[in-house]
Amino acid sequence: SKKSQKMSQQQQQQPNAEESVFNRRFVAIGDVVLLKQRHGNTKTVRVTSADGTVQTVGGLLKFSDLIGRRYGSRLVTKRGFVRLLPLVPELWARALPHRTQILYPPDTCLIVAQLDLRPGRIVLEAGTGSAAFTHCLARTVMPTGRVLTFDFHAERAATAQRELTEHSLQRWAVCEHRDVCQLGFPAGSNADAVFLDLPQPWLTVPSLPACLRPGARFGSFSPCVQQAERTAAALRECRRFTDLIGMECHQRRYSLQPRSLPSADLGPEDDGNDAASAPAPEDDKEAPGKSTASVSKEASSLPLRVAATEPAYEQPCHSGFLLFATFYGPAE
Repeated sequence: SKKSQKMSQQQQQQPNAEESVFNRRFVAIGDVVLLKQRHGNTKTVRVTSADGTVQTVGGLLKFSDLIGRRYGSRLVTKRGFVRLLPLVPELWARALPHRTQILYPPDTCLIVAQLDLRPGRIVLEAGTGSAAFTHCLARTVMPTGRVLTFDFHAERAATAQRELTEHSLQRWAVCEHRDVCQLGFPAGSNADAVFLDLPQPWLTVPSLPACLRPGARFGSFSPCVQQAERTAAALRECRRFTDLIGMECHQRRYSLQPRSLPSADLGPEDDGNDAASAPAPEDDKEAPGKSTASVSKEASSLPLRVAATEPAYEQPCHSGFLLFATFYGPAE
């Protein structure tokens, strides 16, 4: 009926409180939507009200046309179409305005696994930057965990906090302006993990025992191996960390392409049986025409169609050096 249809539309206009911020099925008022446009361009828009509009490459879009639509659907415009994508960390990392260099999924997945993160964890992060990895951390520790991230640049910290609030993540992630290299991490955090993306991460090591719980995991990302070496030396000098391990994440792309391979001519079959190799009797000779051997030879000369994998000629072989360790407790 019209009444039930109207009630369904009203329910889709408001976000479902039971749904995760990163797991919403329909566009609602207050959502941040990623509009995938032509040529790989992605535009970020916040649906503020049903009366709003947004200009895209394909033309003007009304928010009323977005509200209630399922994420992943295609919306036809005057000059093409746009794809409605949800705000997830992997897509946000490609669409956000880069204020600093960011971490991409190959590294972030490895970091989350090595830090042993799961819902309910408390995580410290230093070097917020563009807050791309902060979104990934917040999604991992939701709904009962918390991320406390710091950046020494006041304007970047304020921008990151504003974005976290706009994305409805302020309950799980908070960004503060603090130079942890000079001031250290706040004591008494009792965090389950800490991650550093800093030019000089070794300067923060002395403050870590006062803010980590026993068994907490340590992780750092450094673009140069010398930075990782100095951080590892600081962890050993602290004498409260164990299981130090360094990693480097390589990503290699392969393309699957059909190929035609020539068939090898290995000559006549010979199984070593003299009787088989003896000439056939006069009565057993084949009738005039193509012999079995000639037909077999023609069949073997035909190209063989196979599916072959081929590595990309240009591929990134290095993103940074990752260092992980385990904190086994403060000094007695």
